[in-house]
Amino acid sequence: MSDEVEVRARLARLPHPPMPASVTAAIEARLAEERTVVPITRSHRSRLNWLVAAAAAVAFVSLVGVSTSSSPAPVAQTPVIRAGAVFEPTGFAEQLRSRMGNEGSSAPTATFADSAAGITACMNAIKGYGPVMSADAGTYGEANAVVLVTRYVGNAQYEEVWVVAPDCGTSQTVVMRHILVDVDS
Repeated sequence: MSDEVEVRARLARLPHPPMPASVTAAIEARLAEERTVVPITRSHRSRLNWLVAAAAAVAFVSLVGVSTSSSPAPVAQTPVIRAGAVFEPTGFAEQLRSRMGNEGSSAPTATFADSAAGITACMNAIKGYGPVMSADAGTYGEANAVVLVTRYVGNAQYEEVWVVAPDCGTSQTVVMRHILVDVDS
């Protein structure tokens, strides 16, 4: 049985609660505000009830799946930590690709990046989600900075790059630059 057929079968077995009158009224009011010409008829209401029930079932299945699987923390792997990077705002993506091509070894940076707790605090401060691949301490233009490269959770082809102050996560966090880039290309 294909995954799609199995999902449909599971969704069909779930209860189909009726749509609350308040939700129907809110939808009808919003449509009236939009000056929609098509009124909600009995067949529309039936279809809308089915769609809401299906969406609720999918949300429930998703929540059950998420709660039973362990989600990775922002620092799910040991990132490569480098010191001494010199980045310029012009041509930043190319400089980053070149720097990422040289794997290098971990080195102390005298920044938040020297500890997993520091990296996690910074990722929480900037609201970063993907696992950190590398932290490159040095300069960005004239400012001291750390360049964090994380896996982009929206598309595995790209990396999310954050240029932050060396005290990220410990005080008012300053993000100097934030981009999505394919550093592997």
